[in-house]
Amino acid sequence: MSPAFPRYTTFKPGELEQALQQVAPGEAGAAAAAAAALSNASFPARPGRLLKEHACAVSYPDGRDGACRYERLGPAYHRFDFTHEDGTPLAREWRMRPLENSVKAIEHQASELAPLAFATAVERERKEYFCRASESHERKKQPERYQMSAERAKEMAGKYALCRPVGSALLPVSPPFMSLDVVNTAWREVGDRRLVVACCNRLDRCWELPRYNPLYKDFPDMAPPPRSSTASPSSSTASTAASIRDAAS
Repeated sequence: MSPAFPRYTTFKPGELEQALQQVAPGEAGAAAAAAAALSNASFPARPGRLLKEHACAVSYPDGRDGACRYERLGPAYHRFDFTHEDGTPLAREWRMRPLENSVKAIEHQASELAPLAFATAVERERKEYFCRASESHERKKQPERYQMSAERAKEMAGKYALCRPVGSALLPVSPPFMSLDVVNTAWREVGDRRLVVACCNRLDRCWELPRYNPLYKDFPDMAPPPRSSTASPSSSTASTAASIRDAAS
C-alpha cells in the first residue's frame, strides 16, 4: 500500500492538521490533528541568525567609563574584551556556560563582569608594571626618578603605601601593604587628604600612583594623568626625587 503522503513533505502551519482530518475523519482525525498542533507548539520555528558579536559601554569601579566587545564562540563559550575610557585594553573575561542570545542579556553580563575585569587589571598592573625588573622595547629605565637602592626597590616592588607628595615625587609615610583594598581602607581611616595611595615601581625605583584604583571614583583629583612609556619626568621631579632619596630608602 502506498503512503498517503510523499516522503519528506513539508507542511505550512495548519496544513498538516487539515490533511489528517481528510485522511482520518472523525474523532481519530481530530486527535491526530490535536497531537500535530501540540507538536508544532512544542517545537517552534528556528530563530533567525545568532548574535555573534556586540559592543556596548560599561562603567568601572573607579568611576570611569569604558567599552566591552562581546564575541560568541559557542553555546557555552563567550568572550568579553574590556577597554578603559582612553581605549587601553583592560582585561579579557570569559563565561563558560550558556548565555541568552540577546542584546539585553549580553549587556547585562558585560556590566556584571566589568568589576572583575577591573580587578584583573589592578593585579596585572601590580605584577607586570610595578614589579618589572628589566627593560623592554617599550619601556626603559628612568634613573632620574630613582628614590631608593636596587635592593630596596626589589623588596618593595608591587607593594602599596600611603605617600605624601613632595614636589613631584612621593614619599612613603606608612608601612607597605600588599593589597590595594587594604591600603585604601587605611587611607580612609587616616583621613588626611594630603596623602595619596602609591605603589613601588621597581624598574624606576620610586613610588608612583597606580593607574587603576576605586578611590578615584570618589576622589578624582587623586587620579594620575595617562601614563606614557616614553615620557620623562620633569627636572623638578628629578631634583625632588634626589633630595628625598635617602629618606625614602
